[in-house]
Amino acid sequence: MENAADIFIALLSPPSSDDGFDERILSLESTLVELPLHHAVMDVASSVAEAMRCFETNPAAPGIILMAGDRLVGVLSRQLFLGHMRHPSSLKLFLRRSLDSLHRSAVIEAEIFSESLSIVQAADQALRRSIDHFYDPIVVQRSDGDCPYMLLDTHQLLLAQSRIHQLTSRLLQELVSTLSHDLRTPVLANRSALSAIMGGAFGPVGNLPKEVLGECCSANDDLIKLVDTLLDISRYETGGSRILNREPIDWAKICDRVITWAQNSSNHKCKLLTRIQPDLPTACGDAIELQRVLQNLVDNAVRVSEPEQPVCIEVLLAQPTHKNQQLKVAVHDQGPGLKKQEAKRLFRRFMQGSGRRGRAGLGLYVCRKIVESHGGNINVESVVGLGTTFWFTIPIQPQAACCPKPE
Repeated sequence: MENAADIFIALLSPPSSDDGFDERILSLESTLVELPLHHAVMDVASSVAEAMRCFETNPAAPGIILMAGDRLVGVLSRQLFLGHMRHPSSLKLFLRRSLDSLHRSAVIEAEIFSESLSIVQAADQALRRSIDHFYDPIVVQRSDGDCPYMLLDTHQLLLAQSRIHQLTSRLLQELVSTLSHDLRTPVLANRSALSAIMGGAFGPVGNLPKEVLGECCSANDDLIKLVDTLLDISRYETGGSRILNREPIDWAKICDRVITWAQNSSNHKCKLLTRIQPDLPTACGDAIELQRVLQNLVDNAVRVSEPEQPVCIEVLLAQPTHKNQQLKVAVHDQGPGLKKQEAKRLFRRFMQGSGRRGRAGLGLYVCRKIVESHGGNINVESVVGLGTTFWFTIPIQPQAACCPKPE
């Protein structure tokens, strides 16, 4: 009995945290057979003491497969088994009994997955289980006749799925970056050629062909903007704050430039207003990139506003009593507003709000990356029917921290 108690105490020690699989070989096509599978099989008539020794021999096994001859009875869950045996009287009461006596308390129904099932598909099925059985071990059916069933730890499955998603996301980013870079040269060449044709470099152009060419130029310019945006996303996702040119920010100059740009580029004649709190402390950052963020927010506000409605840019000190002071830049509009669930998704890739469609849905995602690279946050507050406020914060730093890159 003392030996059994010692074994039980040893079983309570957490197993090694080694993943057990080589993430370098994982891909979207990887199947369950590429994960660590555990061969822990016993007859259901075996004793609890034998199960304890089996768990001791297989410290990483999430359970034991119970068989009655060739028939799969279920799985003795390590977690449920150890939880059941924690009771002072349980070890003495069940030690010499068969595992069948634990059927209701520690034996779970076997969920069987084929070894050819992909890791991504298996994880998707596992995530649909109820919370009570979320981490139950999974039985993997093998084609090997000598070992038809093996156990898979659900933790290992979900970890592998996470690694696959990280890998595919990184590969997708590299693909987008490469394609964007390669696309930029031909679309710029297209713009030059179209401009030359419309300018009469190859002879007179009639009104109808000129109109068609104008639409082609517009579409080509949109494509150039999309390619440049994808390249910017790639730069920020790989370089972060290292690509910024830090200098003291002149908010009045940035606001003036954004308002001038909005007045010249938009057909929506809104009232563009600016409110800058006086005597603001210095914030350092990349003026060009921060102007780009503000420009994007103002453009969105103008596009959802009616003529003569005000769109206001506000720059003020955020949390003035906090030791880590920040500047807050906000853009207020009186447009239709956003629903709460809609607002939560806006800063993700390819997401757009209602009334703000017609583009790729990457502008706010780029804004988020620029602001986060500055150490700030970006968010939105909105009330349907009353308007929306987009805002971002920038940390206030000592003058010495503003170190512009040499020309």
